[in-house]
Amino acid sequence: MKVTKSRGWLVVLLFIGCANGAPPSSSGADASRHGSVAEGAPWPGWSRMEDEEAESLLTSCAGRHPGYWALQKDEKGRVNPHAAMPRRTRRWDALPVTPLPPEIAEPALSGAERRVVEGAKAWLVALDVGEFGEGLYSVDKESRQAVRLDLQLPEPVRWIERLDFGILAVAGLCHGEGCARATRVYRVDPTPTGWTLAPLAELRGCPVAIAASSGDPEALLLTCTAAHSIRSSGLATAASWQGDFTPIHSPDAAQRDASGALYVSFGPLVAHFPRGTAPEWFGPSGPTACGPE
Repeated sequence: MKVTKSRGWLVVLLFIGCANGAPPSSSGADASRHGSVAEGAPWPGWSRMEDEEAESLLTSCAGRHPGYWALQKDEKGRVNPHAAMPRRTRRWDALPVTPLPPEIAEPALSGAERRVVEGAKAWLVALDVGEFGEGLYSVDKESRQAVRLDLQLPEPVRWIERLDFGILAVAGLCHGEGCARATRVYRVDPTPTGWTLAPLAELRGCPVAIAASSGDPEALLLTCTAAHSIRSSGLATAASWQGDFTPIHSPDAAQRDASGALYVSFGPLVAHFPRGTAPEWFGPSGPTACGPE
């Protein structure tokens, strides 16, 4: 093949550049603009901690961290921690019923949560007022009457969401000795006369956090010692840990990155589970603290 003189010089220059370890061009972002990343750490300004050090910090900080690291996924599928403070208000879905049945009217407590899923003939409503109240109701669109659906269950339902494979319901309360109790998961299906609740799983420990949004293909259910994945194929344990500490009680406590690896926030630290293996612990570099101020 004939090579012109100008192209020959280009080949020589490319060879010299590669021989010196410098690529002829760079299409990636300059990492120095984003700060330095410690070896083995996924984020600038963070470093990996040994298991014993991480577990000691989490145990000493249990129940007293001022803020926590919330996990969010960007448009490229990367999981990033963001400083957040405990929420004073929780989700309170609107319900187009006037007047509201007294069973599902807004309670006086500000920490209450009301989740609503619409069906063809009725709204499905889940209430969570902590140790002061809870329940799963069906509100008929014509009569506007509310009917309790979970009175025959071992534990009342406090959480519902419509995922891409159906409606999921979770029963259980994290209060007091919650880790010695159970979490029960149900699938809710509409019928010509109402709804049916089909049991999916009973898990050890209370439901500390549930990460899922409407239409998602997966719900990540965090108990005291494990993260469980719920999909159309069923429920499977995605990760587990040991120690006297639990994840943060927040829907942004868990995220998967584009590769499927799981991240879980425990308040001052974030655990990385590469495909279900033992956790890798990460925290901000420098003096240890019980969470962002």
